[in-house]
Amino acid sequence: MKLFDLAGEVAVVIGGTGVLGGALAEGLAEAGARIAVLGRNADRGQARVKAIQSRGGQAAFFRVDAASRSSLAEAHKQIEATLGAPTILLNAAGGNDPRSR
Repeated sequence: MKLFDLAGEVAVVIGGTGVLGGALAEGLAEAGARIAVLGRNADRGQARVKAIQSRGGQAAFFRVDAASRSSLAEAHKQIEATLGAPTILLNAAGGNDPRSR
C-alpha cells in the first residue's frame, strides 16, 4: 500500500546531502516526486542522486550554500530548467558537519 502519491511533484531538499535530508529526499522520491538534492558537497550530492535513481526515481544535484540568497536564486533557475517548477520545499540544512564543506 502506498500512503502518499507525489507523482508530478518537484521536491527541493536543501541539505539533501546530509543524513536526515538525504533520507527525506529518498522517501519523497519513493512516493514519486522528482527530487532536487541541494547541498555544498558535490560528491555526497551525486551519491544521493545515484541512490535515488537506482530505485527508479528522478533526481538531480545542485550545489548551493543555503546561507547565500544568490546561490539559492541560481539553483532555483536551474531546478526549474531541469526538473520543473518546485512544488515542495524541505529545509534540512544544518551546517554542523565540517566534512560537508
